[in-house]
Amino acid sequence: MKKIVFTAAAVSAVILLLGSILFTVKTDSFAIITEFGKLEKVITNSGLNIKLPYPIQKVYRIDKKKRIFSPAALEVFLPDPSNVLKNITIGYYIIWDINDPVKYFEILKNDLSAENRLSDNMRSYIYNIIGKYPLGAFISTDSDDVKIDEISSKITEAAKPDFKNNFGINIITVDIKRVILPEQNKQKVFERMVAERERISHRYRAEGEEQAKIIISETDSTKKIMLSEAHLEASKMLAEAQAEAASIYSDAFKTNEKFYKFWNLLQSYEKIFAGESTFILSTDNKLLQLLELDSDLTGIVK
Repeated sequence: MKKIVFTAAAVSAVILLLGSILFTVKTDSFAIITEFGKLEKVITNSGLNIKLPYPIQKVYRIDKKKRIFSPAALEVFLPDPSNVLKNITIGYYIIWDINDPVKYFEILKNDLSAENRLSDNMRSYIYNIIGKYPLGAFISTDSDDVKIDEISSKITEAAKPDFKNNFGINIITVDIKRVILPEQNKQKVFERMVAERERISHRYRAEGEEQAKIIISETDSTKKIMLSEAHLEASKMLAEAQAEAASIYSDAFKTNEKFYKFWNLLQSYEKIFAGESTFILSTDNKLLQLLELDSDLTGIVK
């Protein structure tokens, strides 16, 4: 019985010893080994590792993954000559990770300290860069005037060296996520935006009217040309038709002169007697020659 108890105690002691000297490092983290509180080494590769038991050596794990941190919004004054807006409040966020685990551990130790440092140090870069831009770079009816992406990029580039060299932090991006106007200035800014939008709409209408005039002028010109060409073609066709008709009439006259005279006489009757007028004619009037039985014209009527 004593032997069993001793064996169990020995196994437990071995397990505890192994637990105090063996540790694993994951692929998404660094391991910092300290010896009596001083940094001994950094392990960047994942896998099983050995250390001296606590309290001689202790393991600190630092995450490699990217973090997103949203500090408190900042009130920033803008250089606005019209004095319509004296200040705005900027909401922003920072995406960062660790590129030097030794420096990070020695100076900041953990993410809470890192976020405090990010919040404090980033203010100066935001004030210095944003303070050089007018209100229109943040709020405008013309998208070309808005420079938020440009401002965010400048803040990021300005802050990178400081955090990299002094804290082992890599600033991936600093982005402005919202712009808040002071309550007393919202109406004035809104009125300015409405006026700007009206100015743009007037410009668009003027450009549209000018374009419409050009189109109408071009259409009228094209219409006149088409009508002129159509009239010319119609006149040409009419002349050709009249010439062809005259030729047909001439051929008919040559073929049967009596019939041609008879046909012209009938056409004359149709025009003369079209109305309800009364005519008194002598029997020898040429208009009545068709009624004469001995007329030569009657010879053609079968």
